[in-house]
Amino acid sequence: MRKLLLSLLLISNIIVSAFGQKDSTMNLSLKQAREYAFEHNYDLINAKLDIYKAKKKVWETTAMGLPQANAEFSHNYNIDIPQQPLPAKVFDPNAPEDEYVYLKFGTDHNSKLNLTVSQLIFSGDYIVGLRSAKIYKNLSETQKDITRNQVIKNIDDAYYACLIVMEQISVLRSTLESTEKLLEETKKTYEAGLVEETAYDQLRVSVMTLENNLISVERQIGVAHYLLKLHMGLDFNVPINLTDSLDDIIEEVDVTKEVSADLVLNSQLDYKLLNVNEDLMKQAVNLQKVSFLPTISAFYSNQNSLMGNDFELFKSSAKWLPANIVGVSVKLPLFTSGSRLAKLSQAKVDLKKVQNSKELLAQSLNIQLLTARKDLLDANETLAKDKLNIKLTKKIYDQSMIKFKEGVMSSTDLTQNQQQYFSSLNMYYQSVSNLLAAKNSLNKLLNNYEQQ
Repeated sequence: MRKLLLSLLLISNIIVSAFGQKDSTMNLSLKQAREYAFEHNYDLINAKLDIYKAKKKVWETTAMGLPQANAEFSHNYNIDIPQQPLPAKVFDPNAPEDEYVYLKFGTDHNSKLNLTVSQLIFSGDYIVGLRSAKIYKNLSETQKDITRNQVIKNIDDAYYACLIVMEQISVLRSTLESTEKLLEETKKTYEAGLVEETAYDQLRVSVMTLENNLISVERQIGVAHYLLKLHMGLDFNVPINLTDSLDDIIEEVDVTKEVSADLVLNSQLDYKLLNVNEDLMKQAVNLQKVSFLPTISAFYSNQNSLMGNDFELFKSSAKWLPANIVGVSVKLPLFTSGSRLAKLSQAKVDLKKVQNSKELLAQSLNIQLLTARKDLLDANETLAKDKLNIKLTKKIYDQSMIKFKEGVMSSTDLTQNQQQYFSSLNMYYQSVSNLLAAKNSLNKLLNNYEQQ
């Protein structure tokens, strides 16, 4: 009975483990990979933290213009009370002229409790600082959008790379399987003396070459998966299964629609970033301008003092001496030897530089758009030719297999046709990669990811 229970327990653990491994595999479409990255990509997480920090900066700046209250308490114990010499005649008219008496001014214990409330009435620096803090928040949001677009592009590129490698593995396995079958058939005919040893050896070399290529590509899929997980922010130990197919993704590429889209400057994120920087530079100019204006604030102070030769701080009989003050402070800068004018000139130069950068970026973006359109059109045309080339080389290779079986083609010619087929496959996969990369670059440039 004990052995039976142990066997049942072992079987149940195996079943649970098998189901657990199956359930732990994450099925991912391209859309799901993006959505996971939106929540777990470390660059995006940091960008969201920057926005949160910017919001707190806005409130920090806002709070500077709201009422401020401070409380201060101090207690001093005078070990030696300072003494002041006075002429003795003050107390005794008959005292000699050069005689002095020394009096202590103060008490052994002095306590002070001070409460101050202040309110900023007018400050140019505060007004400009508040505007700048809000612009800084816009800057963080724009940078977050830029990071998001880059993450989408990275996810797409990595996902496409995985699909291409998976397609290569599928083709290699299929070709290896058919070549191994041909090798087995050739071995029988070779042993029967109907085929030369060279033909048999040539096929053995082809099989080993295919096996080596398959091993190499299977290792690539692991690296490709790691890269995708890295951009997603996914644990490397979590197995994934990509559910989208390469053919479906290629079919979704509408080249005509992609190349006809126009560039809207104010929607382009890099240009928007410069717009925000320009606003910041304008506020920097305003900050130097308002430095010529006064700063006005009001305050109220309530001060209570307790003095005596005994420590009476916690006694109910202690006599606190109150003092209340209300006032207005006006600070007006008068003369700084031209330093404020120099700072204002520097701020205007920085503003002009940003405006020049905007003009340069606008021209550069138009050139990038033309280049991206050209790259997409070229990649699409090349892909169509390479796709046709695959059909032709595959047809030639299949016919070569038949001819070799019939004994009308040498193994050398068969190997050459096989290599020609794989060469066309490599060119096709490179064309697919170029097409999808060109599409991604164009989408990023046009900010099309905002709708995705």
